[in-house]
Amino acid sequence: LLQWMKILLRSKDMKKNRKKIIILIVVLLVFIFLGVLFFQNQENRLTRAEREWITNNQTTIQNINIVNDVNFFGKNGVGIYYEFLDEFVADYNLQLNKITVSKEELATSLSFMVGDTLPENAFLFYEDHYILIGKEEKDITDRDSLANAKVGVLSSNLSYVEKYLSDISLKYTTYKSEEELISGLDSNEVTYLLVPRMEYIDTVLSKKYWIAYHFSDVKRKYYVTDDTNSTLFQILKKYYNNWQEENLEKKLDEEELLVFKENLNISDSELDELQNKEITYGYKAYPPYDVYGSGTFGGIMGEYLNAF
Repeated sequence: LLQWMKILLRSKDMKKNRKKIIILIVVLLVFIFLGVLFFQNQENRLTRAEREWITNNQTTIQNINIVNDVNFFGKNGVGIYYEFLDEFVADYNLQLNKITVSKEELATSLSFMVGDTLPENAFLFYEDHYILIGKEEKDITDRDSLANAKVGVLSSNLSYVEKYLSDISLKYTTYKSEEELISGLDSNEVTYLLVPRMEYIDTVLSKKYWIAYHFSDVKRKYYVTDDTNSTLFQILKKYYNNWQEENLEKKLDEEELLVFKENLNISDSELDELQNKEITYGYKAYPPYDVYGSGTFGGIMGEYLNAF
């Protein structure tokens, strides 16, 4: 193909041949895209055995553990995990018994959980990260400036976060519970807390804490696991692969709004007023973050504001 392209480019009618090359490249790209799409659809399509399992188990109640003490995904019986399973049940006419568990519990059988690492037999539902929070309105732009900082962390998370932050000489103080951890910051025993972003965003908002730094390389994983690798687990995995493309980001936005509204004590009327208010945004053109062209504001910041 490359040799053929070179011959065309060297011929007399260069303009005509370039058009042929462009057309050929476009056709090839279309075929590649359709091929990838086809294989993805095949991969997420239920097998005959899985379809038969659904038919044979519509009157059988299936037990599923769901973490019930984390923001966004599962708290007090509501969240993305619950909504996902409600849609799954509606589509396949199955019966589920949702058993609520704590994030501190060890996942057994089929479970929707959260943790620092992904178990051997699990699929990733969503990936969050750790943040550094404090009481002072101070942004950390250089992680090296955190050397010798007093940082509080849960004892159960220390070994995990420590290996990602070995380049910084942090002075860790460990706590057994979240209550003790937060108390350590309130009493000035430590200057910062190192915590998962989503799980502590309610505390950040209600206590007016400050997010000083995002450790985007220190991940926190939301996942579905099943040590028996059951047929139901395989069906859930395929259903998720199709569901997440159109639903996950939208669900995250909805849950985030609820968390902000609740912890900032924003009433429905105040939210309506804010959403209907015209906000003027001043900016200095700084591509690719702020871009203005053809009467339209764009760039990375523009995309964030449009989503907001």
